[in-house]
Amino acid sequence: MNGFIQASPCRFRRMRCTHLPCWMLILFSALFWNFASLKVLPAQEPTSEMVLKSIERGRRFLLSKQNANGSWSTPYDSRYPTGGTSLATLALLNSGLDAKDPQVAKALTWLRAVKEPQPGTTYEASLMLSVFGAAHQGTIDATRATILAQKLESSIISQGEDAGNWGYDVSLKGPGSNRGDRSNGQFAVLGLREATYLGVRVERKTWESAQEHWLGTQNGDGGWGYAGTRNSDPSTGSMTCAGISSLSICKQFLADKQDLNPDGTPACCQEAQNDPALDRAYSWMESNFSTSSNPQSSNWWLYYLYGLERAGRLSGQRFFGDNDWYRDGVRKILSRQNPANGEWSGIGPGEADSTIGTSLALLFLSKGLSPVLINKMKYGPRQGNQGGDISTNVWNKHPQDARNLTEYITTLDRWPKLISWQEFDLKIAANNEALSEILQAPILLITGDENINPYVSPPEIKLLQDYVSQGGFIFAVANCKNAEFDDGIRQLVKRMYPDEQIELRPLRADHPVYRTEYQLAEESVDLEGADIGCRTAIIYAPYDYSCLWDKWIIVPPPERTNAALTSITKSLRVGVNVVAYATGRELPDKLKSSEFVKDDRLDLQKQRGYLQMAKIRYDGDWNTAPHAIARLLTAVAQTVGIPAIPESKQVSAASPELFRYALLYMHGQRNFTLSLEERQQLKLYLENG
Repeated sequence: MNGFIQASPCRFRRMRCTHLPCWMLILFSALFWNFASLKVLPAQEPTSEMVLKSIERGRRFLLSKQNANGSWSTPYDSRYPTGGTSLATLALLNSGLDAKDPQVAKALTWLRAVKEPQPGTTYEASLMLSVFGAAHQGTIDATRATILAQKLESSIISQGEDAGNWGYDVSLKGPGSNRGDRSNGQFAVLGLREATYLGVRVERKTWESAQEHWLGTQNGDGGWGYAGTRNSDPSTGSMTCAGISSLSICKQFLADKQDLNPDGTPACCQEAQNDPALDRAYSWMESNFSTSSNPQSSNWWLYYLYGLERAGRLSGQRFFGDNDWYRDGVRKILSRQNPANGEWSGIGPGEADSTIGTSLALLFLSKGLSPVLINKMKYGPRQGNQGGDISTNVWNKHPQDARNLTEYITTLDRWPKLISWQEFDLKIAANNEALSEILQAPILLITGDENINPYVSPPEIKLLQDYVSQGGFIFAVANCKNAEFDDGIRQLVKRMYPDEQIELRPLRADHPVYRTEYQLAEESVDLEGADIGCRTAIIYAPYDYSCLWDKWIIVPPPERTNAALTSITKSLRVGVNVVAYATGRELPDKLKSSEFVKDDRLDLQKQRGYLQMAKIRYDGDWNTAPHAIARLLTAVAQTVGIPAIPESKQVSAASPELFRYALLYMHGQRNFTLSLEERQQLKLYLENG
């Protein structure tokens, strides 16, 4: 299927950007191999329209297979009586239907009526928790979620080589009674994560045990195998994705218990630790990446793809090396959908059941389509001086800040429930002229505790300029009360706009950022901004709000004091308001190709009958909206039909060239002066028509 997509690859090394079992593993291996003889589709860029159409067709097929009582039947119901229904319901909830849809409501009613001892397996309990989490009806499902979470916590293996892992059966207790594997293990971790978002407290020791298992069983090559000890099973793509997502989740819930000052307020700016296990796993994925098959395995292709979606979204990885996992996966899945009825199915002992196959494909397409809210900018000294990996955490003093702010926003009303984030290497982006990739997120988050400018080259400054001019927004947060970062971010703004009167200024009490989501008191919130054109396109927080984002957990640990909880909540509200101001709660389409307005002079021969406009250059902020005229005249030409040249000539207010243009444009936000000569020339221009 090579050649279906010719997307411009973004070569972002280490770029981070937020459910299936062995019972389905038996269903997967041959699912798509019967398509091997299909004709290769022509090269085509995937679009959201294509994906949404594919999702709609797959959803219709899945709904057509539902039983009258609200359940779904699979060949594996005798072993997993609730598994197929949970998986299908989860796919529908994530692909555009909500809990009030009649068929989804019927499925939820069926699942809620399941009686003990069901669900009896790790896969089923975990998938049912995921369904209740996706339904967003927490109070209805809180009691059942508590029971399911207790089943999972009580069945974690406590001793031996499988300690910290799970096996198939949630009723077996005691060491050695339940052989563990890392497929069951990842689903237990996922299920417990969903339980916390339903208000269930999961014991810290459970997260610690799970993390120790994954860290202790990582193979020497950086990947993970299905079971056993380190290096006892060869690494595969599906199990390496399981390791990435499981470690990412455990890390999220293992906030440092000693993170409070003596007065109970949060303690900030302990030295951030690198995460070598995840870095090694990313390297394995980069070296073995594929969306055509499960890397280093001949089976479980759809199971792997859904695992790839979780690994990428939960860890903030939009790219593994040069590979855009979502675009690459989309082109494979779209090419293999049954054109007659919209299903995904196969033959053989593996991924053969159409309910299972279609559910997995829908989960990859719909969850992977979740928009990116924040790019967190990577910068700093590099190994080998040129082009290597960044060698310090100067950019990442609080590693969970962007993730936690994004996760918190998904818990709020009026916001999408699936939003992702990612880490973004500015140097690699600039080297590859990857403006379209940085524009995939509406917000670029810059944090740190050093002067940023030694690590930002002129090409990177140009990329930041272009990002803002094309609608992007920069949110900078100083870490650890560092004066060097404060000076550096102000210098960065001046480097971006050297010829214009643009600088950071305290935001006034009437600025909309103070009321976009929460009513914030201006005197208690420390925010500054720089206006670019008619909007504040850069906001800077001298106070270290990101430290407090880093400490947020959906279910706070019992050690947290009221003072700490109050500080964390306030900081999150400041972050939410800035995000709401920057986005208006409208997030970009992950698959939409950006259309740019060029900043260079267009080499167009001026023709009689074409509308042209000149921009007046004066002593003030005359060029704060550099693309306004080009966009206006382009819109005039497209919507009204008046032929126009989108080039805007810049002319002095005193220049005789004014008289060559029927229309002049003048723009700015601050006070300015015109000389006597300029005033006289403009008066003469107007008097002449």
